[in-house]
Amino acid sequence: VTENPNGAVAPLTANFLPLSSWPMTDRKSCNHGFASHLAHVIYRDVAGIHDVDRVGKTVTLRLRDTGLESCSAVLPVPEGDISLEWTMKDGKIDRKVKLPKGYRLIEE
Repeated sequence: VTENPNGAVAPLTANFLPLSSWPMTDRKSCNHGFASHLAHVIYRDVAGIHDVDRVGKTVTLRLRDTGLESCSAVLPVPEGDISLEWTMKDGKIDRKVKLPKGYRLIEE
């Protein structure tokens, strides 16, 4: 999510939507891989879900001060959803994480 000057929150997808159609040919977009990388960056660098190892069933978190007061993300995996919510207050991060059965959390 992003904040506009009035403090309202808007989904990032609305801000990056034009990238999914660049460059265009007469048939389809040639660069969906580029646009999908933005989703990875948002999960990793904004939400803090740094890595998901589906074979080893681990989720690595790297929470950092992003300048946001709060963030939430849901990342689907075949076994269920990885859910993360965090809030920043007085320089400390309070977080809630829900993992699919069999996954374990690593915090860095």
